[in-house]
Amino acid sequence: MCAAHRAAHRLGALAAAGFQAGQSVLITGATSSIGLLGVQIAKALGAGQVIATTGSSAKGTLLREAGADSVVVTGEQDLTQAVLEATDGNGVDIALDHVGGQTFAACLLATRADGAVVAIGRLDQAASTIGLDALSYRHLRICGVSFGFSRAAKLGAVLAAAGHGPLPAVAGRRVRAPIDTRESFKTAARVVTRLRSHQAHGKIILTAP
Repeated sequence: MCAAHRAAHRLGALAAAGFQAGQSVLITGATSSIGLLGVQIAKALGAGQVIATTGSSAKGTLLREAGADSVVVTGEQDLTQAVLEATDGNGVDIALDHVGGQTFAACLLATRADGAVVAIGRLDQAASTIGLDALSYRHLRICGVSFGFSRAAKLGAVLAAAGHGPLPAVAGRRVRAPIDTRESFKTAARVVTRLRSHQAHGKIILTAP
């Protein structure tokens, strides 16, 4: 999937949450290639604050270079508490969750009243136990997106809207698909190991002879 197509998907997730310029956005699992695009797109569309999460402090610089205003290292910090501290106790307007599992549950508590949480990926697992009080008392909106399985008309609308949103930023190289390394097919086994160990900082390109 090309950078423009992936950028359109991130726009669709923000649109599903009702994003408006100036709002704060939390992006979990942000050091994945799709997460890094999400950080760039949120900033390109005028997010007032972007908070990104990573499991490793070594990747904090990568996220800040992509445009994140704050970085939460989930291996060292409590996600909810760190986000609340970064937003003066209010929580973010929108949370885009690529992780699932209990990270999704933590996003509910890290989102302000009347905010929105979008379930995008399941880097951890699909199952999550949430507190319904956090959902109801905060009047949160939850939606799920999976553009790889979307109806054609809905996906078409997202791609059409991208022409007025992230695509100009892609063309101007303000939004770029992060490339980790370029390898040959002969080193495919090494590539798989790198991906499984979560060492990759973006996409790995395999070149043919």
